[in-house]
Amino acid sequence: MLTFKTAIVVGLVLGAFGFVVSAFYWPHLPEPMVTHWDAHGTPNGYGSRIVGALVMPAMIVSFGLIFALLARISPQGYGLRQFEDSVAVITIALQVFLLIVHVVTLRAARTGTPLQAGWFLAGMGALFAVMGNRFGKVRRNFFIGIRTPWTLADEEVWLRTHRLAGKLFVLAGLFTMVLALVPNAMLAMIPALLVAGLVPVVYSFVVYRQLHPGARA
Repeated sequence: MLTFKTAIVVGLVLGAFGFVVSAFYWPHLPEPMVTHWDAHGTPNGYGSRIVGALVMPAMIVSFGLIFALLARISPQGYGLRQFEDSVAVITIALQVFLLIVHVVTLRAARTGTPLQAGWFLAGMGALFAVMGNRFGKVRRNFFIGIRTPWTLADEEVWLRTHRLAGKLFVLAGLFTMVLALVPNAMLAMIPALLVAGLVPVVYSFVVYRQLHPGARA
């Protein structure tokens, strides 16, 4: 079973690796450097070299610490410790994804080549698949999952919504990972991710009204 401490340690290791990668690329990074690309891999945003090299590793380190802190301050009945293992798994998946984005970004900024969208799509797809796989074990809280007024108000609505969301997230994740093998497929992931994110929101409202027919909208 993974714990918040595991996520913190993994975050420190991955973050340290991110800083090492930044140090390796640092002498070759332009000022300003490219920090954003459009769906076709064309640069459309620039930022400070120090921000581009240091912010992402710092975020990787911080996420484990943030969720450990949230577990301490969560109100009674909505705590994260009851499904600590799932939170840790999702946190580590997010940290790995951020590291992939960091390395791909620095490489593209250094070489002046288009962003390697395949790596980004593979990482994004894997993140969604991991989240979907864990949604069935996540209980009501204010930080992770489909947090609508209706899921937070009723445990049964939360459970049903996350059973559906889990399936949709896994399917969207697998679809996005397949897109990593297809050239210029960045835009194709957007509908899949939107469906995975929005359908459960609407579904939570429908289920709540079914369970509470007399409730006000």
